[in-house]
This record gives sequence, structure tokens and C-alpha cells, in this order.
Amino acid sequence: MSDNQINLFPLSFNNLLSEAQESLTFARSLLSNVGNFRKRIIGSIE
Repeated sequence: MSDNQINLFPLSFNNLLSEAQESLTFARSLLSNVGNFRKRIIGSIE
């Protein structure tokens, strides 16, 4: 392995991690939005 490859690996790994964290955060906010929406619908039906 050359020095460049060794230097690039942690960088791409960090990018993957931050992208994964971003999509997790997005999924969580999406889920909570869906949960609030369902509560509102159920509340209006009752």
C-alpha cells in the first residue's frame, strides 16, 4: 500500500461515518414527523 492510499482510507471512512450519521438523523426526524402526524389524525378521528 502506498502512503497516499493509507492517507485516503481514514478520510473516506470518516466521510462514510458522517453520511451514516446524517441519514440516521434524517430517518429519526422523519419517524417523529410520521408519529406526530398519526397522533394528529387519530386525535381528529376520536
